[in-house]
Amino acid sequence: MIDEDKWVVPKRWLAKAEPFRGVTGHRPIEPAPTAPLTRVVERQRERIKGLLANTRHEGNDELADAGLLWLDYLDSHGRAEPSALGAATVARILTDDQNSCCSSMVEHGRHVREELAAPMVDGWVSARGLGFAVDVLTQAGRLVVERRHQDPVGWTPWRRESYYRWYDALSCRPQDEPWWGMHSEAARLIRARLAVASHEEYAEAVQRVEALRNTGSMAARMLSSYLLPERQDWLEADLADEKAADQYSWPLDLLVTSATTAAQLDRIGHLKGRAPIDTHTLYPDKAPIFNVVCQVGPAAAPTVALLLDTCRTSKDRAFVAGILSQLPSDDAFRALLQRSHLAPVAVALKKATARYPRRAQRLTAPAAVGAV
Repeated sequence: MIDEDKWVVPKRWLAKAEPFRGVTGHRPIEPAPTAPLTRVVERQRERIKGLLANTRHEGNDELADAGLLWLDYLDSHGRAEPSALGAATVARILTDDQNSCCSSMVEHGRHVREELAAPMVDGWVSARGLGFAVDVLTQAGRLVVERRHQDPVGWTPWRRESYYRWYDALSCRPQDEPWWGMHSEAARLIRARLAVASHEEYAEAVQRVEALRNTGSMAARMLSSYLLPERQDWLEADLADEKAADQYSWPLDLLVTSATTAAQLDRIGHLKGRAPIDTHTLYPDKAPIFNVVCQVGPAAAPTVALLLDTCRTSKDRAFVAGILSQLPSDDAFRALLQRSHLAPVAVALKKATARYPRRAQRLTAPAAVGAV
């Protein structure tokens, strides 16, 4: 007789989840050369140098010098000394504004995810290792591009259209207000490398993540808990801090992939003021839901049910309902039963009934149905 309460995490789900050291089994990532990053930078060299010149005019010589040193490092094919602040400076310029390369913010977000993030992270790791990449990410959160539409004397304009000019310069955010925004994909790639790093490389990188956490801001603490999900003590401390509720949803969305208990998911939902995970959180690759079900198991059924309620398309409903149909849980089966008027959910309920016939018989009995 099949044990309908036994839970075995499907290997294909583990492969789709964001890497979690010691939990998901991902292969080591081979170091990549800086050449792809050099090509990306070359396409934007005019904008980068112009913006660095404006940054110097603004009085931020340190940022301008660091950015130029990073360009020298890339031009020398690794013979010059790399600078984390310089790499962060150039990264912030590359990812800052869609008008330098794309026609909309949506397109630019896709451009950063698919074409910029991987060469940047590969370049950072190739320069001085994984710890250096964490340092670059830390520095990137401090930087912001400020835009002016009127010409400050002596500044270099950036002009995508002949009739419109912008005058941009880099500056530093307040220490307690970092923001990573467009660097979330870079953070994902660094987390993936941390999950499979050798013991020596991991130990060094952990010290850099601790330094990031100790910068003091809530956003930095939450990012560190995302990068090292195995530090569950960090995650618990972050979720217990009411200041987390003051953050944008992005850091809380990241923490979903670090959660290992239903209580943590409930707390994330409380801090967000809505479902812990919604269809927006799923994109672009649906990894968060696989982290939730792989790390929390059948106890995640209420969270997945709330996610199902946020789905706006039949395709998304079919996907989420299909996840629920595989969880050996009364909560999961009831969630499907309660939403069976939706066609995709009805299909999933039929599969769950075939997979767990005794549970289906028990929960669809007249007395049980009346209690649902």
